[in-house]
Amino acid sequence: MIGSSVLDGDVERPTDTRWSQRLMRMIPGSVLGAIAGVCEPLAFASEKQELHEKTGALIVDMESHVVARAAAEHGVPVAAIRVVVDPVTRTIPRSALAGTRSDGTIDPLAVMRSLVRYPRDLAGLIRMSSTHVRPAPRWCGGSGLLGPGLGLLDTAVPSLVPQIALLEREIYRAGGRLKPAAAWALPYPQK
Repeated sequence: MIGSSVLDGDVERPTDTRWSQRLMRMIPGSVLGAIAGVCEPLAFASEKQELHEKTGALIVDMESHVVARAAAEHGVPVAAIRVVVDPVTRTIPRSALAGTRSDGTIDPLAVMRSLVRYPRDLAGLIRMSSTHVRPAPRWCGGSGLLGPGLGLLDTAVPSLVPQIALLEREIYRAGGRLKPAAAWALPYPQK
């Protein structure tokens, strides 16, 4: 999924058209559409469907709006690439939510404690884990597929590395729940 725009509350932040179109050509089978950003996971299929009907967004995530906001504040272009692992029709098991820390990592003990209380969640967790594993081999080399400019630049621009790191630090300071490699906002090279 390539984001055409990122919805941040009532604000729609368009992604860089040139970059997004280039990513569409580089990633076979990708789909272009709006991404809705939320601060908490949408666990129920009905919540996801309602958000789609309200906004037209094709997917929802908890990271892209933070990156898009930081990119807008810094006046740099942004692109969003997402792999969908929990379709709109699937409700996320409460044990998965119980085991998710505020930084997005998983607390296995919290998952186990929840499973003791809700053993029927086990089947849903197994389904979720099997879908989370499938996209990984394709995307493990994602930066290799997109090249050193992450799909924006034809050649590597080493001077961008410190700027990307600065943007990632800003996202962390702003309370974004992102891993450093998740920041897909790059400044255009200076001429």
